Amino acid sequence: MKRKQLWVSHKEQKYPFSLGVLVEALQGSGLGTDRAIELGRRIEKHFNHQDGKTLKLDKLSDYTVKLLSEESSKDVVQRFKEQTLAFVPIQVKTGSEEKLLSKRQITTSLEKLGLAGIDANRIAAQVEQTLRSSGHESISKRELSQLIAITLEANYGREMRLSYEEQQNLRTELQVVEASGHKFPFSHGLLARSLMTAGLEPAPAYDFSRQLEDSLWHQGLFEIGREQLHSEVKTLLEREMGKAFAQRYELMRGLRNPERPLIILIGGAPGVGKSTLAYELAYRLGIRRVISSDGVRQALRSLISPQLSPVLHLSSFTAWQADILPGEALKAKRKRVIRGYQSQVQQLANALRGMIERNILESNSVIFEGAHLLPGMFAEGFEDAIVLELVLFMNDESKHRDNFSRRDEETGHKRFQDRYLEHFSEIRTLQSYILERAKEEDVATIEVNSIDDMTNQALNLILNAMLSVEPDVIAKEAELAATA
Repeated sequence: MKRKQLWVSHKEQKYPFSLGVLVEALQGSGLGTDRAIELGRRIEKHFNHQDGKTLKLDKLSDYTVKLLSEESSKDVVQRFKEQTLAFVPIQVKTGSEEKLLSKRQITTSLEKLGLAGIDANRIAAQVEQTLRSSGHESISKRELSQLIAITLEANYGREMRLSYEEQQNLRTELQVVEASGHKFPFSHGLLARSLMTAGLEPAPAYDFSRQLEDSLWHQGLFEIGREQLHSEVKTLLEREMGKAFAQRYELMRGLRNPERPLIILIGGAPGVGKSTLAYELAYRLGIRRVISSDGVRQALRSLISPQLSPVLHLSSFTAWQADILPGEALKAKRKRVIRGYQSQVQQLANALRGMIERNILESNSVIFEGAHLLPGMFAEGFEDAIVLELVLFMNDESKHRDNFSRRDEETGHKRFQDRYLEHFSEIRTLQSYILERAKEEDVATIEVNSIDDMTNQALNLILNAMLSVEPDVIAKEAELAATA
């Protein structure tokens, strides 16, 4: 007996039922291929045994949801319910005119950009799948162009996106309107950096930024005021990251322009990652100045001869050699190493204090990093500034050793790796002493395991330090907590 042809009706239109289309929708919901085929065949058999050749799309969807609810997770069910099944063609609207979405047309336009046919077809399929997964049955031509542009950027980079926009004669960048009326292009980088300040890692931060841009285009918000943009960011953060992260973002946003400058002092032995952390924090917090204590030492030694100050012309871990008397054994005893280091710190202290005070006077936030930033070296505090001291350390000696060779590879120039390793025991002695001083002075310490981990720990310390001296932000934190 010839199998009857099933038809699916939706909004006064009829479309032929296809097992392949149903299986594709089930796979898009999260089912494996074999499971999707088995379930699709059961659904097809169920409706083939019923009277009539036509079934409503809602009836097909409801029955599929019923089976999924019995046998699959809530996430799978939800993803299926949100889809626009491929039985239903997607309409592309241009003014009052509507045309069917054509993957062939998208593919052709992408081939003109220079994409190979297989790649162009893959992008076209990805665009259609994005629309169906988000439940679209229609989309404006402008929104479709924006989605294609975003998809190209995600797969091939910004240059490909710009080439497509030029080809289509589109101005698809969102515009942010300031209170003054000036307009600026929406920046993925700026938003991603502000999210990283709140603790989000770079890849998820950029993904979120693109997701927000896509959301704004679907809402038809091609120009948006800064406060409305902030509101959209907050809403999407709460939905995607949760209220706790959204509140943290609000706090960090409120602290971006504190009443007093932020001075961050990062100490620790050579090779633990002080400069790496300093530049990572500078990027995330928008701080323009990073000053190395060893750079200050280099500047001073160019002005002061070795005869006047031999200790300035040695490294922090070899400064002890300046006090060796003629005929005395050149042996790195613990007390000698620490005494030489202390002498170098004392000679740099006034210069470093002067630089800190100058930046405070000019209301500049700045990050200082270096082995010479010994906890407690500034007996008197700094008024009119938020000052955070922290110390990095590495417990694992082998990882600490590896850092020196890795640093040479990353910087692309000689950093006297052999010299560092030759004096590795002195460097470890300095770390032990610096940690002792940190404990005595109640200065926070961070064990270095990864860049992201130490950065997030440092951001937490910065947030707490700023909250402790910014009463307006504390009030805001309490308000947020009360409404959470």
